Amino acid sequence: MTGQAHKDLFPFNASFYAQLQNISDTCGYTDYLDKFVTYPPAGQLPLPAGATIDPVTKAVQDAIHAPHINWEACTSGSVYINKTTGAAGRDQSVASMLSIFPNVIEKSVRTVVVHGLADFILVAEGTRIAIQNMTWNGLQGFQTPIEPDSFIVDGMGNFGTMHQERGLTFVEFSYSGHMTPRTPFSICV
Repeated sequence: MTGQAHKDLFPFNASFYAQLQNISDTCGYTDYLDKFVTYPPAGQLPLPAGATIDPVTKAVQDAIHAPHINWEACTSGSVYINKTTGAAGRDQSVASMLSIFPNVIEKSVRTVVVHGLADFILVAEGTRIAIQNMTWNGLQGFQTPIEPDSFIVDGMGNFGTMHQERGLTFVEFSYSGHMTPRTPFSICV
């Protein structure tokens, strides 16, 4: 059941888990995971709709060529502007996990992607999907499954999962949200 993947971190009652599962099933997320998140991947994964970037700082705005305006963390309108009409538009750039990140991995000694599992904003499966859709060092995605409970710190125990292939290390950190470096446990690791 998709909604209960991390029930040890989110102790919701059964009716709320059922609601989450219904949302996942209805929007096609459950089927997407079952069909496309495989090891090794069967080919390019279709990109999920609705991916967002949070361009709050001027430096981020400059890096993604966004207009210098006050951005909201959550908005009901489009954050992109159609240059021709001035109306709401869509981000037309190639996803960085498909265009930039593979080159970073190939030219670096060590590349680590960390995802905090105690997060309601960024979904861990989304990071896994992005990795499985990316080609680096000659192959697409991880070739072997990510084993659960594989991020073990000597003398401290299990902190989540860790997987390494072809110069990329992926860590799912059980005791953190998306601000992992600010989590007290991360100091120990």
